[in-house]
Amino acid sequence: MPVSPDKAFMRSLLLAQDRPAEAARCAERIVTDIAVVAKRIFTPAAGFSLVNESTKQAEFQCSFAAPAVEVAVKTEFGRNIRFVKGHEERIMTLDCSASCISTKYRAAAEADRSVQLALKVAGGIIGLFAGLWARYTIGVIGDEVFELRLRPGAILLLVFAGAALGTWLGKLVGDAYTDRKQRTLEQDPQFLSATEAWEEFVAETTAVLDAAAAHAKGLAVPYSVPGA
Repeated sequence: MPVSPDKAFMRSLLLAQDRPAEAARCAERIVTDIAVVAKRIFTPAAGFSLVNESTKQAEFQCSFAAPAVEVAVKTEFGRNIRFVKGHEERIMTLDCSASCISTKYRAAAEADRSVQLALKVAGGIIGLFAGLWARYTIGVIGDEVFELRLRPGAILLLVFAGAALGTWLGKLVGDAYTDRKQRTLEQDPQFLSATEAWEEFVAETTAVLDAAAAHAKGLAVPYSVPGA
């Protein structure tokens, strides 16, 4: 199965619980910096258009569209629970997430699923008709006349066998198509340009978060969400 070119980014900072007001102001500055980075990189000159944007205190959300990709950026407060020395502790985090979805690859993947479904259904139908044909066919060998008369269970088995064969063929055809589409994307100037912009955003956002953690004097420190 071809590997999707879609990309994702996720970082969290643990906010100081004993200084909530200062931590909130710190979070607002971080969010402002991230918003500035996103708007400076995903510009019309780079082929992007702003689709939507919303801001509420330290929570920011926006999305951009380009001919080859769609980018979404989101920062929000996260309320989590962690266990310290066996005791439950409620914590507040600032979560920054982003995604870069290839619209061209997504269309190919949807076509892949459609092909697999169509061939699976077609295989099942062929198996059904083969079973019915075999059940009601009269054969002649020499002077002997006979009827196959397949049992219903055997007909059902043919249906499943046909569906399985259709699924296998669908996966073969669909994977070949998406693999070809991915190779095409790797040479698509619009996709390559959008990918460079995405990588620049990830690098600068990471730098913003690292700098904030280094200079926030304990107000915001790196945090890994369990299971993430």
